[in-house]
Amino acid sequence: MPIPYAFIKVMNKEDPFLDRNGRSPKEQAKYLMKNENMKGLYLGACLDSIRWGGEISVMYEFSVSGLVDFIDNWMKQNQGSFEKLFHEKKIDELYKEFKLPYIEKEKCTREESHRGKIKDLLGVVRCAHETPIEMRKSFSERMDFYDPLSQLRKYEYLEVEPSPHIPSDLLEQDGIPKGWEEEWREYLKEEERYDNEEPQVIARDLCLSILSERDVVFSLEKILEKLKENLESYTSVFTFDGWDMAFYVKRWWEQKPKGKAPLYEMNPDT
Repeated sequence: MPIPYAFIKVMNKEDPFLDRNGRSPKEQAKYLMKNENMKGLYLGACLDSIRWGGEISVMYEFSVSGLVDFIDNWMKQNQGSFEKLFHEKKIDELYKEFKLPYIEKEKCTREESHRGKIKDLLGVVRCAHETPIEMRKSFSERMDFYDPLSQLRKYEYLEVEPSPHIPSDLLEQDGIPKGWEEEWREYLKEEERYDNEEPQVIARDLCLSILSERDVVFSLEKILEKLKENLESYTSVFTFDGWDMAFYVKRWWEQKPKGKAPLYEMNPDT
């Protein structure tokens, strides 16, 4: 991993970020977003001046959408010239390769033996392996869950065997619990029905694990969410400095001609 640019600047006896004049990182962010105080400044220097931490583990007192707001403000302050102000250096001067956080897999993460691919409307290539779900239909239940491999909500099917609706401590006694004879008869009938019912295919599960996001145009918010290390919504932790974040912003901007990639998720107007 290359030496963080903020650390290189320190070694060269240069300030890695702007002088905060005693302001905290959060106060510095508020200051920079006013009165064109970021006009003519590198995004990397601005981002590095509003964070806590060292060169490779940093925290911003912002949600991801708050960080996007800050970057958007910088772009507006430097309208017409910001494409030259992402960073002091070109990407290839510091990195052989610098990619957005795309998922790119040769084989299915869920099961390497899976075969088949499909592409969804957003351009995500997914595993198209289909698995028949076979069980007793009358005793099946369905619940939805978030599947991290597909990043979608999916259904899980369960077969539920009959059980007597009788308190468990009473079942530990010998014989049929007194006063629960009707429940016991109902249980035996359900158990017989269960034993007599043949399993059948009740659904087909498409794997849908993500294989490639190469053709997806990400919003800046989505990119930063993918790079973020912590779960809290009110702060954002990353394993790189503000200068490298500026490179990610540059790659986001380069996804589509004239910067048509969206800033935010779920907002078609941006």
